[in-house]
Amino acid sequence: LSIIIRFIIKQINNLRSAVAKNAIITLSDLFQGFGKLIDSEINNIIPSVIKRFGDSSTFLIESVEESLKQMIEHISPIRSLNALLISLDSKNGNIRGKVMYFIYQLIYNKSNEINKSK
Repeated sequence: LSIIIRFIIKQINNLRSAVAKNAIITLSDLFQGFGKLIDSEINNIIPSVIKRFGDSSTFLIESVEESLKQMIEHISPIRSLNALLISLDSKNGNIRGKVMYFIYQLIYNKSNEINKSK
C-alpha cells in the first residue's frame, strides 16, 4: 500500500491538472476503502494535497476539498489533525485559510474521538 501511495503522491504534484485531480480522487477512494490502514502514511500525503489549494483550477480545488472531507470521515482524527497542523506553515494565506477550515471541520465532527484519545 505504501508503494502505491508514494506513486499517487508523485501524480498529485504533476503539472497536468487532470492527472493531479485524478490522483486526488484516487486518494479519496483510498481513504474510504482503507480508512485507518492509511494512518501511517497520512503525514506524507497531506502536504502534497494541501499544496494544491494554491492552484487556480477550481475543479482541482474541489477535488482537494472532497479528499480532505473523506480523510476527516475515515482516518484517525488525531493523525488527521496532526497532518493538518503541520500544513499550517504555508506562506499562502488562501492555503492557511482552507487548512484552518478543515481543522475546524475535523474538531467539530470528531471532538468526541479526539477527547477519548488523550
